[in-house]
Amino acid sequence: MKIIKKEKFIWENLKRRSPIVLYGMGNGADKILKLCFEKEIVVSGIFASDDFIRGHSFHGFTVLPVSKIDDYFDNPAVLLCFGSELPDMLNRFETIYKKYDFYAPDVPLFGEKVFDFDFYAENKHEIETVYNLLADEKSKKVYENTINYKLSGDIGYLHNSFTTKQENACLLNIESDGLLDIGAYNGDTIEFFIQNAYDFKRVFAFEPDKKNYEKLLNKFPNAALFNICAWNKEEKLYFEQKKSRNSALSKYGKTEISGNSVDNIINEEISLIKVDVEGAEEKAIEGAQKTIEKYEPNMIISLYHRSEDVFKLPLLIHKNYPFYKLFIRQPPYVPCWDLQLYCVRKSK
Repeated sequence: MKIIKKEKFIWENLKRRSPIVLYGMGNGADKILKLCFEKEIVVSGIFASDDFIRGHSFHGFTVLPVSKIDDYFDNPAVLLCFGSELPDMLNRFETIYKKYDFYAPDVPLFGEKVFDFDFYAENKHEIETVYNLLADEKSKKVYENTINYKLSGDIGYLHNSFTTKQENACLLNIESDGLLDIGAYNGDTIEFFIQNAYDFKRVFAFEPDKKNYEKLLNKFPNAALFNICAWNKEEKLYFEQKKSRNSALSKYGKTEISGNSVDNIINEEISLIKVDVEGAEEKAIEGAQKTIEKYEPNMIISLYHRSEDVFKLPLLIHKNYPFYKLFIRQPPYVPCWDLQLYCVRKSK
């Protein structure tokens, strides 16, 4: 696996760069501003998409329209502070990327560990182990591009990795038994497989956010839906309910919810499991151990919520379930959200 030189790592690179401006507000900008402060990197301005400008102020900066960057700064480095999979927005990112030094810093959605030089050095062995476990050259290239993107912030590495959901689904040996969607959100995964003519006998879904769950009840009246958090045991948990895909477990959450394991809830044959639970993937997988061992379902597991997910979760699957071949795929998304591990059952 070829890794970029240290001088190209984003945080080392930015220390030699000025001026630096942010593109975007909200939680992502909060995290990036905090990191810049900790690494003694000076931010000179904040911009947002023109249609979002309403006289905003953010952390003491007047928020300016992104189309007017040149009116305020000469040759700035632009740091992206939000993500998107929308084609129009991806095209906008590409336009900015071609004009400026444009970076999309990789900051964890959950947890405190940043994928910087020290983090890479500490976990280099595990990262290289995962690379060597991957089942095809495409996966190895995507993984290499992902690591280099995380280290550099250069979205060019992501552009070389994108494949469609339809292409990715072709990796799976899907049978028609049960689909289990862990972290169903608005049912987009269920809809995708239905629209692509995968005829499952039963559909099961876990969704802890109450509003999302109520929408699922209306959309999929014949599915077995559970308004609980997939966990490794039965336990009361605290939840930050945002009525979106960003709802997640949090020690600061004000909503008490039920957590329970797949093994305690599901007792029917499952042929495909999707796990996308906002940083709780490890606990959800632990709670499905008996189901996985019994039915050996194909699985799609998110690898992007925590910095360590990109190596920790593949190693967990390989250690506990050696009957899987491991693939990694990246649907179009900047930054590298929706990075997915495909666990495909080996031929019996």
